Amino acid sequence: MPPDIPSSKGGSPESVQAPETVELAEGSEEQNAVGGKISDDLEEVVELRVGDALTRSEASQIMGSSRTQMLVIAGAVESGKTTLIASLFHLFQKGPFAGYCFAGSHTLVGFDMRCHMARIASDRSAAHMPRTNPKEDRIFLHLRVRAENMDRPVKDLLISDLSGEHYRDAKDSIEDCQKLGLISRADHFILLIDGEKLISLDKRQAAKAEATMLLRCCVDAKQLGTSSLVDVLFTKWDLIENSDDKPEHEQFASLIQESLAGQFGSRVGRLRFSKVVALRVLGKYPVGYGLDRPFPSWVEESAASVLPERHVLVEPDSLTEFDRYLKRWLPRLFTEA
Repeated sequence: MPPDIPSSKGGSPESVQAPETVELAEGSEEQNAVGGKISDDLEEVVELRVGDALTRSEASQIMGSSRTQMLVIAGAVESGKTTLIASLFHLFQKGPFAGYCFAGSHTLVGFDMRCHMARIASDRSAAHMPRTNPKEDRIFLHLRVRAENMDRPVKDLLISDLSGEHYRDAKDSIEDCQKLGLISRADHFILLIDGEKLISLDKRQAAKAEATMLLRCCVDAKQLGTSSLVDVLFTKWDLIENSDDKPEHEQFASLIQESLAGQFGSRVGRLRFSKVVALRVLGKYPVGYGLDRPFPSWVEESAASVLPERHVLVEPDSLTEFDRYLKRWLPRLFTEA
């Protein structure tokens, strides 16, 4: 038998009374108060973001609710795509960058995970960025910025972090290129060419061919066209600057630039070239060197704001009500007859 439990008043166990059971009426305020039923007047539960990278559907929600620019960063495996994204986050942690201030992010955890390997806390002897998992479905990082002088509203940036394996398949197949479903929707298509491969005689021709094939397949698959804004970035430029054969490597980079401009300059809306150092390895270049030049255009410019009007309506002598409506709301479509 269990040991006798004395009452709080010192009486015998038989004198201990069981607590009285009180039955609450179904749906009563008392029952709701003890958790029997959730009250109808409780506020709706708000789901908090976990801060990781976004799925396509989550990215679409942001695009549907704010002024958003989509940046698609493409390139071969280990060309520096994730490093470029992490460097932007690092630059805004230090303060304003390229005339813009950090104004928020839904993916702070995602950014931090990508930056971790480059920090001393990772216990690595050299800065390193992990490769993106090809099977990862959370592929968008979110960054909100505002002009430093506060003369313009905030802008949201969605930056893709897609594995290089996807672009490797896309350069070989129009069907695989179309399956990506990102490039045709991009406000800016940013193609990276690995500067580390350009200083290797046995890898530089492959680097040139991969960039050329990917651009050609994107154009042939109609993912890029005369309304597309394209930037080609030569990454890890500090390795070229500090190489023993610097003039030769710079000349080869210039040949790539001339070749791409000749083949695709007239097939896309705009084609620009930049030399960048996203993560410093050698030399005097700071983190993010060269990114301050294209970044403002990534925030502010789109095909509609940069490229000339291609379809102009000649105003007739007499306008219908529909014509008058168009002229009132879309005056740039009209010119004098």
